Amino acid sequence: MTEPTRAQGLASSSGVEVMSGWEVRLLASRLMSGNLEEASASAEGFVLLLILAEDSYSKEQLGAIEEVRNGLVHLLCHGNESGKYWACLALSYVALRNAVNIQRIGETPQVFDGLNLCLGFVECKAASCGVLSQLAFCNKHNSESIARTPGLLERLVDVIQHGRAEDRQAATCALSNCAANSKQVALRIASVPGMIEGLKALCSNSRPITAGAASRVVVSAIGCIDNLSHYPEVRPVLQEAGVHEVLMPNLESSSASEGNKVMAAESIMILTRLAAPERLQRLHVEPAVLETIVHCMKCAIDGRQWANFAWRLSDVLEPLSQLTLNPSNRSALTECGAISQLLRALALVKLKDVEEERNEQIQHCIHALVSMTEAESGLRLLQQAEIHPGDPMWKSEGEESNQRWRAQDILASIDLCSEQLYYRMWVFRERHMALCMAHHQRLGVNSSLAMLDGVMLREILEQSSSVKIAALSLSKHMQEEDYAGDDR
Repeated sequence: MTEPTRAQGLASSSGVEVMSGWEVRLLASRLMSGNLEEASASAEGFVLLLILAEDSYSKEQLGAIEEVRNGLVHLLCHGNESGKYWACLALSYVALRNAVNIQRIGETPQVFDGLNLCLGFVECKAASCGVLSQLAFCNKHNSESIARTPGLLERLVDVIQHGRAEDRQAATCALSNCAANSKQVALRIASVPGMIEGLKALCSNSRPITAGAASRVVVSAIGCIDNLSHYPEVRPVLQEAGVHEVLMPNLESSSASEGNKVMAAESIMILTRLAAPERLQRLHVEPAVLETIVHCMKCAIDGRQWANFAWRLSDVLEPLSQLTLNPSNRSALTECGAISQLLRALALVKLKDVEEERNEQIQHCIHALVSMTEAESGLRLLQQAEIHPGDPMWKSEGEESNQRWRAQDILASIDLCSEQLYYRMWVFRERHMALCMAHHQRLGVNSSLAMLDGVMLREILEQSSSVKIAALSLSKHMQEEDYAGDDR
């Protein structure tokens, strides 16, 4: 075969050459060798090279070399078990926390077919799942490619049901990352025979959680169900499968370990998505679990990982908003700093480009803030809350701000007339009072509005209870309270 002609060496970020161009070409050519032992040794050489390089710059360089990517994928498809294992490991190192290489690898022909083949070898299962997990991380195109690859999701189900602990943990991470990126992919995952039952089985013996591979499996499985439950279209499948039954025991733990905190918080977030509204009003959650959810929201705002998870606002805001339907939860959330974090979330969400996602998240923020400020203590905390120019959230979004943002200013800038909130929330009472008085037996006797029947009256109230009106009313009420405090 003809050797690659790319004369590119591999250097570290400091400019020190780790491998010469000739050595890179030689290793890449050996990946395609008909001698399977030689090809496997070449892949192992790349892994050792990446370990020695110790920086992302070298990985970026290696990922840019097409001959290397093609050679590693060739080994996935045609190598022996050892070669497949080292090829998976090399791809995993190249893709690690590198969005550019993740895209490059995902576009390499036959990469997902090759990873699918690797799932058939015992020693390659965890390594192959690890590559799938990295390629799916925050990459919708790769997630869709995984879902489209014939037999790949079915093989992942088999790993979940019959693999070793480390295999199962890696498989659930791969599925979780895929589900996080696309509703269509999540629906496809949920429809695979045995998938939901397999995930339930991993969660069913989740108490107590101790350190080790078994604990990581449970946390990953619950995380996967959490990402699936994010989509309303998938929830009926989870409800029918009785997922809530295996999650309830997670709420009873008194353990302060990180794994247990994550498991309890995610279990509650899933349950809020699957529960009927009347049940949510009775759902009391322990303050420690609510504190963890607020911490997850803070991590999402600041753009940092916690407990090996990359938290997203879209996953946290809806459950938190639903939890405020219970008065005891509102008090506990207020005490653990949820109001200031919701204000930060509201300011951050306003910067989003995707209108549908932005509107939904703003709606959740306003709903939660209105619910929590019905009490005097919550209203006072919101009045005192403001966002400083040096807030970490600006850095996480690559934005800059030189001004101090007050709660009143942020609320007054909300403009969502098409999104409704529950018309009986306290901020609407003053606006609705005149209309309701028209139906009073004595006060409305001469009002033409009294001609409206009850159904029409309720429809008018509901249609006028928009997110914009709620935000403006809350802002106005805060200003009035400020003036009243000054007078006193």
